[in-house]
Amino acid sequence: MTTEPLHVAIVNDKQLRFFRSPNNDGRPDFPWHSTDDLQSVFGLNRAQCRIMTTMWWNGPYEDVFHTVETSDGLVVIAPHCVAAAAISSMVELIGSFAEHIERAYSIGWTDACTKLHGDLRGARLQMWILAAFDRYDEYDVADSTLDSFASRLRDSLRKFTRRY
Repeated sequence: MTTEPLHVAIVNDKQLRFFRSPNNDGRPDFPWHSTDDLQSVFGLNRAQCRIMTTMWWNGPYEDVFHTVETSDGLVVIAPHCVAAAAISSMVELIGSFAEHIERAYSIGWTDACTKLHGDLRGARLQMWILAAFDRYDEYDVADSTLDSFASRLRDSLRKFTRRY
């Protein structure tokens, strides 16, 4: 079955696709993003993308990635918690340019969330948001582990950038 993006944001003149959660269990969930698109908006080269992908697949969130079929081919998607760790690393590594991307990602993600929860307002919206956050308690990773992951990713990308 072909999956179409829920929302497409333009970030750094490139598309960043957001998708509905592949978890079809009826529980609230935030939008998922294309991991390739996220790497693309940062302008990472092929080797840097390999570093980030390897660290993602071997890091604290290794079990959350899913592949979906789109009209453009197969796309690997991941939940917001994965993007947050990567964006945090990039902000520390490249500064204000990454902060611009972080803001644009947040706007796109918020627009995608609005498409998911539709007409919910007030207490019902707050309950939806809390339930969506609670979903990731199963992937809850200690802040120290996330900090370590972000630090290792940042150091790996920094070392690669210095060599070439």
